[in-house]
Amino acid sequence: MHRTSAQVTRCSAESLVTRPAKADEGFTRVGLAARGVAQLGSALALGARGRRFKSCHPDMTQSTDRRSEDQPLKDILAATHLGVLATLKRDGRPQLSDVSHLYDPEAATIRVSITEGRAKTANLRRDPRASVHVRPARGGGYAVAEGTAQLSQTAGDLQDVTVEALVDLYRTINGEHPDWDEYREAMVKDRRIVLTILVDNVYGWAP
Repeated sequence: MHRTSAQVTRCSAESLVTRPAKADEGFTRVGLAARGVAQLGSALALGARGRRFKSCHPDMTQSTDRRSEDQPLKDILAATHLGVLATLKRDGRPQLSDVSHLYDPEAATIRVSITEGRAKTANLRRDPRASVHVRPARGGGYAVAEGTAQLSQTAGDLQDVTVEALVDLYRTINGEHPDWDEYREAMVKDRRIVLTILVDNVYGWAP
């Protein structure tokens, strides 16, 4: 069985990154997640109260090992497009939402179509920290990607940049839409937004 908790590299000499979890913390996280998505949200809420940081002084050997160890978890993130998005409410408790997502391992990003005016959108505007929990379609294991959210402009015109990004996102996940004009109109009517999470940490368990 494969358990890990480590950063995706996005380091500079002046950056601050979350330190990797110690072994006992890793098993605590695994235990929480194994009890269900609600426990994942609880862990996120706890993390919101205070996170420990350290300066980034990368060790090239450790970085290479980490990328190798993380690969089974990244495979879980990429293998399915169904996950649970966790954002933070004003009181620190988690807001959990089922979403369709697209993980890009090369760019270390997750993209999700969300709607203006919804609770999760308001949460992300106030606090950009976000996590996506994903389980394989078959078998055991899970992966959690943590990162910082970026929100596009709200879709306002059939040909604007946001609508084009939503078309690309839909096409990559689902293939061709039977009526793209209808889809574009729905995106503007629903006031859709593209959420992009810049992933800086992946943890979980892969069998």
